[in-house]
Amino acid sequence: DAGQDPDGDNLTNLDEFNDRTNPKNADSDGDGLRDNIEASLGTDPLSADSDGDGINDQQELDNGLDPLDLTDADKDYDGDGLSNLEEVALGTDILAADTDGDGVNDGVDNCAVIANANQSGNPCKEDNDNDGVAFESDNCPVSFNPDQRDTDKDGIGNACEPPLDLTGTVRSGDGTDVCAMVLASGQFMFSCNPRGVLSLTGLPLEQDGTVKRQIYADGFFPKIDILTDSLDDAVLMLRSGACPGYNPPHDPAVVPGSAGKRINITGRVLLQNGQIPICAMVLANGQHMFSCDGSGSYTLNIPLDSNGQFKLQVYADGFAPTIQTFDAFKATNDVRMARAVECQAP
Repeated sequence: DAGQDPDGDNLTNLDEFNDRTNPKNADSDGDGLRDNIEASLGTDPLSADSDGDGINDQQELDNGLDPLDLTDADKDYDGDGLSNLEEVALGTDILAADTDGDGVNDGVDNCAVIANANQSGNPCKEDNDNDGVAFESDNCPVSFNPDQRDTDKDGIGNACEPPLDLTGTVRSGDGTDVCAMVLASGQFMFSCNPRGVLSLTGLPLEQDGTVKRQIYADGFFPKIDILTDSLDDAVLMLRSGACPGYNPPHDPAVVPGSAGKRINITGRVLLQNGQIPICAMVLANGQHMFSCDGSGSYTLNIPLDSNGQFKLQVYADGFAPTIQTFDAFKATNDVRMARAVECQAP
């Protein structure tokens, strides 16, 4: 199992053994940075604060600091009288002398993150978001979050976590760039132009503080990862190989005169030759949906291609992808899926 990657951090078990990191935890030191990101940055994957300046590595990056520079914690970039270390601890902006814009410099403001120009009282000691958690104890004092969930354990509640940026490449095991559909947080793109390049930015987190990245490509098993921080990585796709076919062949008619015409296609996604529904991603000529209503049903309004045809692609985690081409005369199709374990390695 030396080549396996059980925690999905793009480091094999052998890599993790050599680095002394935890092969079952993508963030061995709990600083919010995945082990493979630490490897690329040169930070210590076994120390949450690589340079020992009192600011953890993820917070340094979030604030534009250098996690390998011991001296930047004591500097005062905005001249407000607070060191960068103090600003990070307070949650103020290290580049803005008046973070809350109330006309009072952060260094003398009795609550530098909530506007209070008259400085009466101290809103930082109150429960400003009415979630039942006092400001000084609230991991997200500006948003209602009574559950105080903090999935990545970085001290910042899920409700206050910044959006994620996911970039990188999609490749096969032999290093070939792959044209794939990439989905996350309601956004999607195709890594086809340029081939293999993926980029989804500004992704909001789910309530549990994660983003599910889903990647689907013709001839490959789906690749689904649950992420808690921004990532720039090379995603390796596993070819599906030879799998049993449960769908009858179809020879679609070529009708160029129907190019561009929109039609409705429908059907169900089912397990093998039975009637068990499967929750799957259904893609056809640029349109997609999920058959996850409990019945496996799908309905899409799609444009026909230059041959008057459509390519129906169905992907589900743990199953072999099913790709078929149809014409407008075969708009209703039940798709039957083979389990991944039924396939032979390529």
